[in-house]
Formats: sequence, structure tokens, C-alpha cells
Amino acid sequence: VNAQYFKGGVIANTISVGSLVVSNTATVNTIVLQASTSTTAQTAIDTWSTSTYRTAKYIVSMSSGANYHAIELLIIHNGTTPTITQYAEVIIGSSLATFDASIASTTLTLLANPATTSSITYNLLRDNIGV
Repeated sequence: VNAQYFKGGVIANTISVGSLVVSNTATVNTIVLQASTSTTAQTAIDTWSTSTYRTAKYIVSMSSGANYHAIELLIIHNGTTPTITQYAEVIIGSSLATFDASIASTTLTLLANPATTSSITYNLLRDNIGV
């Protein structure tokens, strides 16, 4: 279905919405992505535009061998400084990473601080809310 207006049910294997505008008052953008690390060095695992989005919420699922780690992150910025909180953490085995954020120019970068040099796979669900 490709339409400006649709009313009815949809049966599908996959539905993808890149951007959703609700009553012209809020823009929400949902992204699913994957990253990996094999170092304990702080590593950029996602970026987004600070001129487009003010806030992001992540659900991060990590795995490395028999270790599994899930966490939620909430980030907001004022254009120059990001503030991040980490919560709702669940760990099987060992903790795999903590997170930080930085801004350069108009790009916010989500940074992983891996706890091991073993390969870590990050599956991220990111919801952004517009400026």
C-alpha cells in the first residue's frame, strides 16, 4: 500500500516506516541498526543530526560468546552538550559495555565503552524525537 491516507488492516511480513509525522506537531524517527567491536577502546556505534533531533531513546542488545547484555539509554542535548542516562539493565554472564555521547558540529555520536576485546555485537533500536 502506498498512499497518503489508508484505512484498513495490513497483513505483512515486514512494515517499515522511516519517518512519521503526527498532526504536524511531532516528528518521530525509528531506526534499527547493528554494530560490532573487538576492542576496549571507546568506539562510535551510531550518529544522528542534532539540528534534526533533540532526543533519542535506545534499546541496546549486546552479545559476546555466552554473555548477553541489554540496556536502555536516553539522550537529550542542547546543541553543544549531550546528557545520557543508562537504565533498565539486564545482564546474563558479564557486563559488556557502558555508553557515552559526544557532539561535534551538528552530529551526535553514541559511544560504546566495551568491557572486553572479544567481539561484541550490538543490536540497537533507536527512536528519535525532533527538535
